[in-house]
Amino acid sequence: KTIIRPDSLPLPLIQPLPPLMPADTAATPLLAEADASKKRFTEMEQNNVLRRGVQLKQVDIKAKKKVYSSSPGGRQFADQVIEQDRIEGSYDLRSALEMNNPDIRFDKLGIPHNIGHRSLYDGFDVVVDGVLLDLGMLQQINPNEVQSIEILYNGTALGVKNNVIVINTKLRDPYHNYSKDVVAGMKAIKIQGYYQSREFYIPKYDAENKKADLRDVVYWNPDIIPDE
Repeated sequence: KTIIRPDSLPLPLIQPLPPLMPADTAATPLLAEADASKKRFTEMEQNNVLRRGVQLKQVDIKAKKKVYSSSPGGRQFADQVIEQDRIEGSYDLRSALEMNNPDIRFDKLGIPHNIGHRSLYDGFDVVVDGVLLDLGMLQQINPNEVQSIEILYNGTALGVKNNVIVINTKLRDPYHNYSKDVVAGMKAIKIQGYYQSREFYIPKYDAENKKADLRDVVYWNPDIIPDE
């Protein structure tokens, strides 16, 4: 019979934990600062200093941005509206129209035709700012001067029997903001207005005040000029 006994090691000595010391506000700088800050905000709230802001009532804006249209009936009669962001940067109005509407194609003479949309008429009339334009002049319009294009496959609302391309230019748009236009070779820079730096108020202790001053900064004057 064999008995195996492990070596007996002495138990480690466990030192007792030090007793907890009572918290002393005066001896702890962080607690003293927190207590002073709490007193300061309590006094400011009692003196109605923290309630200088005025809470405004909720305002619901129901109006919509006014959009310029030279069409007598407005945009509601248009089958398609091509906005300015899809026109700018195009080589000419022909490429802008063909890229944004697959039903419009131009012939060799630069005349637009309807090739896909179901309509009684094949051709288009072009109206620029309310004036009927010769089709040969369409290619001479600068795309960067166009605000929007309205396409109508039934010109009854305008008093014509043909399909109509209504072109609204920026020159006639009273709501157009020219400051947002991108001009080649120019960069728009917004100049910051004059800013007056804020200054700390230097308190005057002429009047007798029995209330304790609990502010962190009691006196601040950065403009002191020394004698030497």
